[in-house]
Order: sequence, then structure tokens, then C-alpha cells
Amino acid sequence: MYYKMNTLKISFISGDDCNEHTIINTNLVKSLASKSEEEIIEVLKLASYIIDNMPTLYRDEGILSCVQTVIQKENALVAERIDSVNDNLLCLTSGNSSLLGKFNENIIEKYLKNNFPQYEIINVATGGEKCGDIIINTHTNMGKISIESKNYGPERVIPSAEIDKFKRDLMNSGIKFGIFVSTNSRITGKKTIEYEQYEDKIIVYVGPAGHDNFLVNLAIQYLITLSEMDAIHTRRITIEDNKDIREKFEGISRTFEINLTRLNNGLNTINETEKKMQSMFSNLRNSLQMIVSDFTVHLDRLQTDILELKEGTSREYATFGDAIDVIKNGRPDKNSTKQMNLERLVTSLHDSNHKLKIESDDMGFYKDDVYCGKINYKGKSRIDVYFKENSDYTKPYPQKFVSMKNNNYIIELKDNSHTWEFINEKLYTVV
Repeated sequence: MYYKMNTLKISFISGDDCNEHTIINTNLVKSLASKSEEEIIEVLKLASYIIDNMPTLYRDEGILSCVQTVIQKENALVAERIDSVNDNLLCLTSGNSSLLGKFNENIIEKYLKNNFPQYEIINVATGGEKCGDIIINTHTNMGKISIESKNYGPERVIPSAEIDKFKRDLMNSGIKFGIFVSTNSRITGKKTIEYEQYEDKIIVYVGPAGHDNFLVNLAIQYLITLSEMDAIHTRRITIEDNKDIREKFEGISRTFEINLTRLNNGLNTINETEKKMQSMFSNLRNSLQMIVSDFTVHLDRLQTDILELKEGTSREYATFGDAIDVIKNGRPDKNSTKQMNLERLVTSLHDSNHKLKIESDDMGFYKDDVYCGKINYKGKSRIDVYFKENSDYTKPYPQKFVSMKNNNYIIELKDNSHTWEFINEKLYTVV
């Protein structure tokens, strides 16, 4: 196999037989010319598999399962990290759609440049053509594809006014193809993926699409297929007037719907399994916490009894057992979740060598006789933990769930990861 300008020649040699095929395809030659021998072999293997197994695409997993396996292995961790960054961005920006939008535009732009190197990718959000956020210039008869990206919070549905604006921009720009993508939320009146013919334009809607850009890639391939079928061109032959094109179009749509249903079912199964596992781990953690608390109480009481026998009964601080007893029997309500969180917190204080003083409504904690904070353990509606800032410098803190008052960081005691991450950080850094 060798290249000559925009020509690709492949020779098949078996014994004395030699068959040679000449392929003239500029995009294909440019793409393969930049790849190694091993990469070209993998491309040919994949192409052979697609040709041999295409009939199974409508009946079973076929190529879809292979694509999903590759995506899960290669992109799952990246998508998870992007989602984590996006969640943090949501927190830091208080849901500012402009800042979130810029973040998502950069993700999509990078993805398109990596996965469609044969096309020119232009970020027009801050300038250039006033149509969408990103333009894909194919430099072919297909022309350009405009991508409008929305990155609202999950609770906000994309309003129809944004769709109407995108349509106007497409009409004014002369671009025939558009993709309207929402990262986290649904699009008003649209399915997860749906197409619309508007005047002489074709628009594909995808959302919520997540950050792995699999659905964006699917939408681009969808439009490329339509363009290659010549369903939309200068003579403006409509799909309704051409039975052959209409049937092909409907076939593509059915395939997309089948594959998306499989994808959504798989995601739902993963989410349900994750919820069940979280519940199981939560129950297991609570049971272990009770065992650890009871064991520590008895051990602490034994140590206290021995100390009192040696030094007398005068004690400035409460024992760990006293604190657990107050939590179990000295609170006005018997909410099991609050009690479990309090026991976990007191155990963490004990493990980090803090000492406790029990008052009528609060439980103060100290380290090396320095006041470090308190717990309003009798709180009915909520239980707050106060961490005293003993220095003149206020360290950065997550304002979404932590407040600052009178040099105290205040956080509500809850059973979630970010609450305990903050608490543990303070317990092991407080002086």
C-alpha cells in the first residue's frame, strides 16, 4: 500500500496472484498518511468488521456493542473527571450560564479537533460568524455545520426561545446543517436525540448529552450521511417528495432510536445498581460505626476508671463514653440519621485526639487545651458544626455548603462526601 498525491493504492498478493486497487479520496488519503503502519492495520480491521457485520446492526448488539466497549474503556474516566469539574464549576459560578457555556464550548472544540482532523473547527462564540458557538467547515459540498452548545444546570430545561434563536441564526448565516446540544438538561419539546427539517435546514437536537460527546459525534455522522445521500441540496428536493430518500431517512432514524434506547437502558441499569450499592454501603457503614462506637466507649470508660483510681475523680473534660451517652439519651429527638452522624463525628474527634466539654446545648471540642469549635448536638431541624479559625487568615472554603460567622466555619452535619471531607480536613489541621 502506498500513496501518490491524493491517490491510495492497495495491493493484495497471494502466491503468484496480485490484485491492485486504486482509491481516489482526498480525506481518506490525508487521514491515513499521518498514521503508522499499526494504526492503518487497525483501521482496516475495523472497516472489515463493519462490512462483515453490518446486517446485524438492526437485530443485535453488532457494531454498537464494540463502539460502546471502546467508549466505556477509553472515555469513561475522562467523562467522569469532566463531570466532576463541571459540578465544581456549577458550585463556584452559582450556575452562571455564561461561564458554564464557555467551559463546555472548550470541551466540544477540543473533542472535534481530535476526532475530526480532516475538518476545520472554528470557535465563533466570541467572534466570527454569528451562528452558534462552533462551526465545522468540511470544505466539501456539504459546507458547514453550526453547533449551538448549552450547559445549564440539570434542573433547568432549555427553553424554546433558545431553539428559535438558533433557527434564525441558521437562516441568516446560510448554513444548512445545525446541531443543538445540551450537556446537562433536556431540551423543551425534544427527545434525547431528534432531528427537524426547518425550511431548507436540517437540525439535530441532543440532550442531555453529557461530556463524553458521544451523541455529538452521532449527530455529526447523521448529518454527514444525509449530505452524502444528497437529501438536501440546491434544488431543494424535500424528503416528503422523494420516497426512496424518505425511507432511508426513516431507517436511519429507527436505527438511532433503537441504539439510543439500548444506551439509555444501559445507563439506567448502571444508575439503579449504583443507588442500590450506595444504600448497601451506607447501611454497612452505619453498622460498623455502631460497633466501633460501642467498643470505643467501653475501652474509654475502662481507661478513665483506671485513671480515676490512680489520680482521683476530678476531670475537666468529658470522656468519649459520656459524649456517646449524651448523643443517645440527651437529645430531644431520636432521629437515627442525626444520631449516627453525631456518633461518627465524636468518634472522629476522639481519633484525632480532641477533648470534649459537654454543655447544656453545645459540645465543645479542644486540642492541646485550645478551643477548636463546637457542635449544637441538640439541634432539632439541623445540627451545625462550628470550626474556630484561630489565625488572622481566613482560608478559602466551599461557600455552597459552608458559611463563615464570627471567625467560625459553619457546616451542617449531613451524611454526604463533601461534608465529611471538609470536617476531616478541619479535624486534622486545626491547631
